[in-house]
Amino acid sequence: KETGSNYKLIIAGAKGWLSPSSPSFPSITSIPYIPENEKRYFYNLAQMFIFPSHYEGFGFPILEAMACGCPVITSKHSSLSEICDNAAILINSHDINDLKNAIIQMTDHKVANYYREKGLKQAKFFNWKKTANQVLQLIDKT
Repeated sequence: KETGSNYKLIIAGAKGWLSPSSPSFPSITSIPYIPENEKRYFYNLAQMFIFPSHYEGFGFPILEAMACGCPVITSKHSSLSEICDNAAILINSHDINDLKNAIIQMTDHKVANYYREKGLKQAKFFNWKKTANQVLQLIDKT
C-alpha cells in the first residue's frame, strides 16, 4: 500500500499451529480451504505467490505456483531454496522488511516476468513420473 499499489492479499489455507489471527483489512481476504482441483485457478490469477514458511518439508505449493506461471517469493530456509534455485525471490521469513521489499520488487512487471519464466523452467525439473522411477530404482537395489 505504501507504493500506491491496488494489490489484494489472499491468505489461503488453514491456519498453522500457533498462528496469530490475521488482521482485518478490506484488502485482505482469508480462504480457509481451496479444493485441490481449484488451486490452479488461484495460481493462474495471482500476480505473485508468497510462501514465507519457517519450516517446510518439501514445498509442493511453490512448485505448483511455478508450474502455473506464477512468480514466487519464498523462504531461503529448509528445502525451499534448493527447490527454487534462482527461480524465486528468496527471503528471510523472520524479517518483515525483507518480505516487504521482495513484494515491492515483484510488483515490477519486468521482475515478475523474469521469475515467471524462471519458475516455469524450474518446475519442469520435478515430476511424479521421474520421482516414481527414482524410488523404483532405490527399491530394486535393496
